[in-house]
Amino acid sequence: KGYHERDFTYVDDIVNGIMLLILKPSKKSIPYNCFNIGNGSSKKLTYFLKVIEENLKIKAKIDYLPLQAGDVIKTHADINSLNKYTGYKPKINVKNGVKNFLDWYKKYI
Repeated sequence: KGYHERDFTYVDDIVNGIMLLILKPSKKSIPYNCFNIGNGSSKKLTYFLKVIEENLKIKAKIDYLPLQAGDVIKTHADINSLNKYTGYKPKINVKNGVKNFLDWYKKYI
């Protein structure tokens, strides 16, 4: 309960990874490569919730549930091949990404 980890990736980093790939098309006869685009490190969901709580200045009401069918404990993007191919490096960490998102979201509610 609460031990899940995810490779949170800010949308600007995803877009940057895609743009780097567009600017460097494959030279293979079949021009397809498969890359993971992510942050490259996992963070616990409890950390993610803590960052949200800190930004909103409220305490979350958490209802821990059993592991759901098909769910995994940890996700992690291996970005090494994307980095070697394009120089991709994510720039926005979870703390800044959550703050940026919440600042944006508050403008629309």
